Amino acid sequence: MISYILRMASPIVPTDRMKEIVRQLMGIGGGRSLGFGPNRVRSLPDGIGQVLDHYLREKSGLSPDPMEEKSNGGNGGHITLEAEAAENAAPMRIGDLCPECGEAAVVNEEGCRKCYACGYSEC
Repeated sequence: MISYILRMASPIVPTDRMKEIVRQLMGIGGGRSLGFGPNRVRSLPDGIGQVLDHYLREKSGLSPDPMEEKSNGGNGGHITLEAEAAENAAPMRIGDLCPECGEAAVVNEEGCRKCYACGYSEC
């Protein structure tokens, strides 16, 4: 689907379409996260989003490593992809996928995993 979205005729430039794809994919949770800190991959879609974000950063000349930007004391006045997405999107809580309803709404809270969409709980 990503390939199709980038190949189809549209008045929106492919880079902007890819930024929207990244915004949609990054943060999707799954049952088996890998890694820690900024290298954590929450699910396959999250990993694809991170790779595409890395590509867009390299292409635009931004630092591909978000931690490197923090250690350099900022980004030299450039708007990062995450900051741009945060400005354009309403804050939402994204969790792991729920085994009952399939929504990305399962979060760890008070030592228990529960779904905000359907009420499923692992306690």
